[in-house]
Amino acid sequence: MAEDMILPLLGYNGDDDEEDDTTDSDEGIDNDISDDSEEHSSGSRDQRVQYDTTLPSQHNYLGDNLNELSGRVVLDETSTVSLPLLTIDKVVLVPSQVLPLQLHHPTIVSMMRRLIDGQRTVGVVASFEPTLGTTAEIRSYSGDDDDVEGLPVFRVKAEGRQRFRVMETWRQDGVVMGKVKILPEYELTNPLRERTHTMDRRSIAMCSRWPQWVYGMYDPNLLMDKIKLYLKNWSFNDYTSPAPLKPCEFSYWVASNLPMDDSQRCQLLTINSSIQRLRFELSLLQKYSYLCCSECKAKICEKEDVIVMSVNGPQGTYVNPHGAVHEMTTVSKTTNIVLIGRTSTDFSWFPGYAWTICQCKRCKSHMGWKFSSVDKKLRPEWFWGLCRSSLEPGLKIDDEISWKPVL
Repeated sequence: MAEDMILPLLGYNGDDDEEDDTTDSDEGIDNDISDDSEEHSSGSRDQRVQYDTTLPSQHNYLGDNLNELSGRVVLDETSTVSLPLLTIDKVVLVPSQVLPLQLHHPTIVSMMRRLIDGQRTVGVVASFEPTLGTTAEIRSYSGDDDDVEGLPVFRVKAEGRQRFRVMETWRQDGVVMGKVKILPEYELTNPLRERTHTMDRRSIAMCSRWPQWVYGMYDPNLLMDKIKLYLKNWSFNDYTSPAPLKPCEFSYWVASNLPMDDSQRCQLLTINSSIQRLRFELSLLQKYSYLCCSECKAKICEKEDVIVMSVNGPQGTYVNPHGAVHEMTTVSKTTNIVLIGRTSTDFSWFPGYAWTICQCKRCKSHMGWKFSSVDKKLRPEWFWGLCRSSLEPGLKIDDEISWKPVL
């Protein structure tokens, strides 16, 4: 089993249904790929990355007048609290994931304003499984500006904090409220005392009923090292951004960058142990092989085509001017993709790049965007942002992945 098995994805699902003439780029991209054997004919000529990868993570398209909030809100584990609940289509929030929002509805805006003056925490539940969710702490905001259409808009940048399970719901002043239980994080102790020397661990294992490799399967440091080996193959550039050092934080960082479907993400939210979460993620990484269209199953890219364009990793969460939130993975090459409509720099998530809507050549499903550099000094000259909701991973085996965490 090769150590370089892993796969990319995600992007942005636009609400713009422009069905203009399909454009053929003069940058050497064939927008009408008709043969599956013509792999990656739409790849960039230069795959190096010479770009400030901190820019996308700042979400500057939200404006430069955001008010920063200090401090951090942490709710007691196993406690039961009442929170307003938001359901965001095609998004399953995990702890540590950044969540940008553009809110237009007066009721939701009023609710957010009350939260800013209070606990600053809202619950985000999955539309796929409304009984599970993650708290989102408001980190910065700007209020009641006019957007490009002249409508009032309330901008928020939040961050996922803690997992919860919904016990009951009700409506209050037009807002869905929920009584939720904060799910705990259990830290399992290492029976071989990971601070001892290697020979000591071997000696202890020899005196036990299990061989040392069994204990290694549950060693968080070994699991993290194995996952890092796979992640190194995600990009053509040298991805040197520091990953979290603690197993729990690292497991959520990996979760926010993995191309999981909604059911797998919801499954991950039920796991209460970082070790089991890491094992679940490693099992996915070992099976990922390529990325395909979720509708017609046409291959879109290989696992090696993922490229890191943000300091947070290859996958990010972004919001468009209409308030639609999209999770997106950046890749350097694609196949079975055509471009739709005009190129624009408006509200670009990657400063210095213009975007063009793209769709699946076979079934015409929206897949994401092609980003082309405005400044020709930027590298790569172009890349692709693929929507997590529009793709699914192709696996090396046909068996369905099953995971039953110890609760």
